[in-house]
Amino acid sequence: AEVPNSDVGHVFLTAGHLTEFVEHFWKEDAQYGTNPAFPLSEITFPVYGNLFTHLLNHGVSTQVYGEIVGLAAQTQSGGDIFPYTDLSFPGGIAVNYSVTDTEKAEYVAEQIGEGKLAAFTYILLPNDHTNGTAPGTPSPESMVADNDYAVGILVDALSQSPFWEKSLLIITQDDTQGCDDHVDLFRSFAILVSPWVKRNHVTHVHTSFPSIMSTITRILGVPPMGRADATAMPFVDCFQVEPTSTPMPVTPRLYAPEMNPVDEPSPGAEQSSRMSWRSPDRNPGLGIILDSYRLWKMGQITRSEAVRRIEAGEVPEELWEEWVEESHEDTLAFDQALEQLRQRHPEHVPERLR
Repeated sequence: AEVPNSDVGHVFLTAGHLTEFVEHFWKEDAQYGTNPAFPLSEITFPVYGNLFTHLLNHGVSTQVYGEIVGLAAQTQSGGDIFPYTDLSFPGGIAVNYSVTDTEKAEYVAEQIGEGKLAAFTYILLPNDHTNGTAPGTPSPESMVADNDYAVGILVDALSQSPFWEKSLLIITQDDTQGCDDHVDLFRSFAILVSPWVKRNHVTHVHTSFPSIMSTITRILGVPPMGRADATAMPFVDCFQVEPTSTPMPVTPRLYAPEMNPVDEPSPGAEQSSRMSWRSPDRNPGLGIILDSYRLWKMGQITRSEAVRRIEAGEVPEELWEEWVEESHEDTLAFDQALEQLRQRHPEHVPERLR
C-alpha cells in the first residue's frame, strides 16, 4: 500500500490513480490542515470515476454488498452505483456491526447457490474492526473469529458452485492503518483464491494496489483505468496453467462466540461505550484499547496497567496522528456518502442512520 497517508489511500484504492491535484495538495493539508475533506472533492478523482463506474461503463455486470462509500460516483450515462447494491444484504447498505459477518456471508452464499453472481462482486465484511470492549457486545476475539469464518463461508460456497471454474476471489484491506508490520509500515496482504491459483503459494513479487486493479481489468477484458494499473504487475506468478478444481470447505469456527462482560467489564469498556460505530475507523482511541486489552488477556500486563495505559492514551505520537487522521477521513467519507444517499435515494437510508 504505497500511499503516504490514509487520505490519499482512499483515493488511490478506489480510483487506481492519483491526480496531479492530490499529489500536490495532500502534503499541504497534512502540514496545515487546509482542507481535511479534500479526498471527497470532485477534482481528486480521475475523469473515468472509480473502479465501479469504470466497469459499468464497459458493460460489466456489477453487484455491491454492504459498501456505501463510492456508490454516488457517476457513470458515463449519468447514473450512480446505488441500483447495483443489494438492499436486502444483512445489516443494510452501510457498515453495521450489530449484524455478524457470518450472516452477511451466508446471505451471499445463498445467492451464489441460487446462481446469482455478477461478473464483478464487491463484498464488505468489516466486523474485525470490533466494538472494542463495550459491555454486552461481542468481544474483539469473537468479532475477528466471526470475520474469518465468514470469509471461509464465501470460499466454501464459491468453490462448490458452477461459478468456481471461472472465479477469482481477492481478499484484502483498504489500508494498513498503521499496523506496525514487522517488515514495513506500508506492507499489507492480498489473498487470492481460485482453481487457477497455486495452492499454498507465497509470492515474492513486489505488487501493490494497482496490481489488484491490473488483475481485475485483465480478467474482465476491459481496458485499464489509467497508467498506474496499465503498467502495474498483475498477480501472474500466482496463477497456474491447469486448474485445481477441488472444493475448499470451510473450517469450523474454533473460537466460540462470546460477549464482552457486563458485570465485570474489561479494560476500556467505559471508553468503548462512548465510541460511535456508525462507520469504520471513527475512533482513534480504539487502537490503544485493543492493544492494552490484548496484552492483558495474554497475561503480559496486569489489569491495572491496561487500565492505566488506556486512560493515559499511551501511543507513539506519529501513530496517534495517523489514527486521528484515519478517523477524520473515514468519518467525512462515510457521512458525505450518506448525505448523497439521502438526497438521491432517501428510501434506501437505513432507519438507524436517519
